[in-house]
Amino acid sequence: MMAGKRLSEVAADRGVQITTVRTQLGSILKKVGVKRQSDLLRVLSSTGIGSVSLAAGWLNAALDLLQLPLCLAGA
Repeated sequence: MMAGKRLSEVAADRGVQITTVRTQLGSILKKVGVKRQSDLLRVLSSTGIGSVSLAAGWLNAALDLLQLPLCLAGA
């Protein structure tokens, strides 16, 4: 998203359904405490993440963490 990709493009890149990406995005929005994608992007931009590629990597890492089994994620 930070690289300007649509959710359908993110889904295709990750090899998952668009509904999976929407569910994951909803979880991220809730955890960050925002309601819209634009708010999430604003939060990511204001955290000192200087480059789009670094921010995209951070988002990919967050998405990967959402897919870990709860016992591995420290829950």
